Amino acid sequence: MITTTQTANELLDAMRGCGFTLNLDGDMLEVNQARWIDDELAGLIKTHKAGLIKILENEAIIFTR
Repeated sequence: MITTTQTANELLDAMRGCGFTLNLDGDMLEVNQARWIDDELAGLIKTHKAGLIKILENEAIIFTR
């Protein structure tokens, strides 16, 4: 699975490549296909949560322009 990510960007790319969808609901990070998240991936998401949120916020700004 996803184990060698160093940055939030790498994690997001790897998760999307594996079919995960990440969305923001206010300040909450939602991950679709969450049933496939193992303990290691959950730890990576927690580690990079702030970065993932920032990326998704920036994508939303670009998308709405």
